[in-house]
Amino acid sequence: MDQPEVHLNISAVERETGLSKDVLRIWERRYGFPEPKRDDNAERQYPPEQVAKLRAIKRLMDTGMRPGKLMRRSLAEPLPEPRLPDGITLRNFVPGRDEDEWLAVNAAAFAHHPEQGGWTRDELEHREAQPWFDPAGFFLAVRAGRVAGFHWTKIHTPAGAGERAGADEPADAGEPTGEVYVVGVHPAEQGTGLGRALTLAGLHYLRGREIPSVMLYVDGENTAAIRLYASLGFAHADTDVMYQHAAGQP
Repeated sequence: MDQPEVHLNISAVERETGLSKDVLRIWERRYGFPEPKRDDNAERQYPPEQVAKLRAIKRLMDTGMRPGKLMRRSLAEPLPEPRLPDGITLRNFVPGRDEDEWLAVNAAAFAHHPEQGGWTRDELEHREAQPWFDPAGFFLAVRAGRVAGFHWTKIHTPAGAGERAGADEPADAGEPTGEVYVVGVHPAEQGTGLGRALTLAGLHYLRGREIPSVMLYVDGENTAAIRLYASLGFAHADTDVMYQHAAGQP
């Protein structure tokens, strides 16, 4: 007779893999992996194949895989107004029209980071099909009709929205959280202040949606970006431990 699969709760997975509960929750929200089931108390239960994959990711981390920083900011604090460089205007991304140009600018902006710059149209359209996608929060900076940079925001819905939250949720799990999903600037526009302006435009949008706080991920070796975000009130919250595609980011 086949033995039933043994699922582990989040505390057991933390012990088995060495990945903290906070990291497991962050990956679940950010990447769509792991995908634990929920028991009758709405607490996470991880199947064996997901635990095995988490162990593999942890081994990659232990070999020196580049970490990233998780940074957070309250949107209740004062927020400067964005100041766009001369000749730049903002508009929203238009699905079905802007994909190819966005992919070209993304590739140029992240030429040295293939996990981000190597996105394909299929990957982009997959994200556009996700329930969280909203072009109202996807901003394009335009110069002379051409995309010069972008800020794509994301809103994480509360754990209790449509589902009962379990006891393994953090205390603030009932609040929506904004995310600076990705900010990119074409190399020709770098150094003009466009990245700062785009970031602020997205933060104002999230605050206008009554989102109480915002988070972002940044390459732990990207000191210029970390300085920018720190200057905008972000503080280091945790250290993530994998490239964005290690577990497949939705």
